[in-house]
Amino acid sequence: AVLTAPFPLKELCIRPEGILDKLSAAFGWDDIDFESAEFSREFHVNAPDRRWAFDVLHPRAIAYLMECPRYEIHFSRNQVAVRGRSRFEPWEFSKSLEMGETLLRGIPEFARRSE
Repeated sequence: AVLTAPFPLKELCIRPEGILDKLSAAFGWDDIDFESAEFSREFHVNAPDRRWAFDVLHPRAIAYLMECPRYEIHFSRNQVAVRGRSRFEPWEFSKSLEMGETLLRGIPEFARRSE
């Protein structure tokens, strides 16, 4: 599912943490870690602008994602894409749209301005 935002977005990737991510971390190739250790264990987060990643993934957004199915979420330019690891069932497509909309609505006003 791909949604268009009415404001610019920066590059950000949120995806379920995999075994290769855990091995890579052992060699120093780590992702962004958050205050929620549980979230950091469950998700691999990567962004060129770490501050923007923290603005988007505030505690409320983290709590929301912990309750959702584990989809990959990619932010870029003015779009957010939410995808699963395989073909979506009909209910999964609507859930992915809801996730994208909820995350977009949750981005604070100050983080919606382009620099």
